[in-house]
Amino acid sequence: MDTVDHISKHFPMPSFRKNQKETIDKIEEAITSDYKVISLQAPTGSGKSAINFSVCGFVEKSYYTTPLHILLDQVVRDKFLLNLFKIVRGRDWYICLEKCSDCIRYEHCNEKNTGVARNCEHTCDIGPCQLQKEYKCGKSCFYKQARDDAIESQTALMSLAYNFTVKVTKGMWQKRDMLIIDEAHGVEKWILNFITLSRVFQDIKHADAPTTFDESLNLINKEVDIAASEVADLEEQQKSLGGLRPQDLKKYKRLVRFIDIVHVVTHDLESGKQWVHNVTKLPDNKVRVELKPLDISVWGKGLLLGKANRFLFSSGYIPRNMYSRIGFTEDEVAWIDVPSTFPVENRPIIGSMVGYISHKTMDTLRPRIIEVVNKILDKEKDIRGFIHCNSYKLANDILGNLTPENKPRISYNTSENRSYALENWLNNGKSNSVFVGVNMSEGIDLKDDLSRFQIIIKAPFPDMSDSYVKARMGLSDGKPWYDEQALMAILQAYGRCVRSESDWARTYILDWNIMRLINTYKNELPYWFVEAFKAAKSETFREGGINVKTMPQTTYVEL
Repeated sequence: MDTVDHISKHFPMPSFRKNQKETIDKIEEAITSDYKVISLQAPTGSGKSAINFSVCGFVEKSYYTTPLHILLDQVVRDKFLLNLFKIVRGRDWYICLEKCSDCIRYEHCNEKNTGVARNCEHTCDIGPCQLQKEYKCGKSCFYKQARDDAIESQTALMSLAYNFTVKVTKGMWQKRDMLIIDEAHGVEKWILNFITLSRVFQDIKHADAPTTFDESLNLINKEVDIAASEVADLEEQQKSLGGLRPQDLKKYKRLVRFIDIVHVVTHDLESGKQWVHNVTKLPDNKVRVELKPLDISVWGKGLLLGKANRFLFSSGYIPRNMYSRIGFTEDEVAWIDVPSTFPVENRPIIGSMVGYISHKTMDTLRPRIIEVVNKILDKEKDIRGFIHCNSYKLANDILGNLTPENKPRISYNTSENRSYALENWLNNGKSNSVFVGVNMSEGIDLKDDLSRFQIIIKAPFPDMSDSYVKARMGLSDGKPWYDEQALMAILQAYGRCVRSESDWARTYILDWNIMRLINTYKNELPYWFVEAFKAAKSETFREGGINVKTMPQTTYVEL
C-alpha cells in the first residue's frame, strides 16, 4: 500500500483526462527538484484548473489567483472545486449590513442575505468602519468574514490584483507554500498596471500639455504638494467630525496612493532607474499623464516573492523571457508543455494573406483586406463567425464596405457597449451571424455553434505611438518583448472558438507578419498551435514549412 502523499491523490475530478496525470507527475517532480517556478503551458481543454487545485491540495497552504473576476466566477461555479477553497474579493464586492437598514429596498433585497453587492451602493469599501476611525460595527461583516475564512483556509482564492495588496503580517496573511497564477501570460502587464502612476489634470490646454518626461514630472511634483494639503484637510475633517463622507473617503485613498507612488518614482529616479511618461489629451481641456517604469523586475519580486515559497504559472502560452522580466532567473524555472487533445483537423489555421499589414501599409492594403473578408464571409455564409480587429478604425472600415449580402449578418461593438453588444450577439439565435469585435482576444467562450470560423486580420502588436512601447523597444530585449505581446494576443484569439474535443472551427489569418512571428519563434511556441497550420488545406501551409523570406509580400491563398 502506497502511504506516500502524491499530488495526483488530490485530483478533484472523478477521473483524469488525457495528459492530466502525466502533467501532475511532472509538477511533482519539479517541486521535488526544488524549482522555485513551474511554468505550465496547457491549451484549452487540458483542465488546468483541476491540475492547479491538485497542487493546492498537496501543499499545506496556497494562494490561487486569476487576473479577471470572470475567471474566478468559473471556478466558483465548478461543483467539483466548490469545497476546495475560500474566496475573498475587494471590499467593494460586499454589502455593508450596517448601512443596509437605512435603505428603502431593505425588506425586498436579497443581497443582504448573500452579501454580494450586485446592485447595492452600500458596500464595505465605504462602510462606517472605513469612514470613521475606531468605529465599532454592531453587525457581522461579509467582507471581514470572507477575508478571515480565506486567511484560515488551505487555499485562498482571489484576483491577482487583490493578491498584490496582500501584506504578510502577524495574525493576518502569512507567506504560503505556493502561489498559483492562472492565465498567467499577462502577469507582466498586471504588475505594470498596478505600479503605473496616472493623474488627470483639469483645465490644461492641449497645446500646453507636457512633451518631455521632465515636464510631466514637474507637473506631477506640483500636484503632490496640492494632494498633501488635501490629505491633511481630509484627515483633520475626519478627526473633527468623526468620519468622512463616502466620496471624500474614496478621494482620500486615491490621494494617498498617488503620493506614495510619487515617492517611489522619486526614489527610483535617484537610484538611476528609468521611468517613461505617456500623455493623453482628453476632451474638455483635460490631460492624463502616466509614469511607468521600464524595468519591473524589482516590482515583480516585491509583489510576488514575499507571498510564497514557490510559484505555479499556468496558461496556454507563456513567453520564456517573461520570467526574467518579473524578477526570476532562468535556472529557477521548470518548463512543462501539455499537448492538445483536440483533433488538429478540427482547428486549422488558414492563410488568406493580403501582405504585411502595418500602419504604413494599411491605406494600400485596405481594399485587399475588405475584399478577402467579404470572400471569407461568402464562403462561410451559413455559419456563425467572429472577426478580430485591432482598432475601431479598422472595424469601421470593414463595417462600411461589406457587400449587401454580408452586411445584414453583422453585429459589432463600440467602446461604450462592449459587454452589452457581445452578450446580445451571443444570444441572438441567428445561425449565420458574425460579430466584429475590437481587442476581444481574451475572456470570451465561442464554443460550438456560437462561432465556427474566425478571422484575425492583423498581428496585434503594441502601439508604437505609445511612449512606453517606444522606450521599451529601445532596450536590449525590446524586439522579443514586442513580438511576444503580439504572439500572446494571437494565441489567445486562436483559442476562443474550439473549446472541446468535438468542437470545430476554422481560423483565417490575413497578415504575413503573423507568419513571420511563427517562423521566428516556432521553437518556443506550443506545438499544438504550430501544428494547426499543417491542418490547413492551402498550398502555403501543406507541409507546415514556414519560411517568410521566400513568400512574396502580396501572395494570396485562394479560398
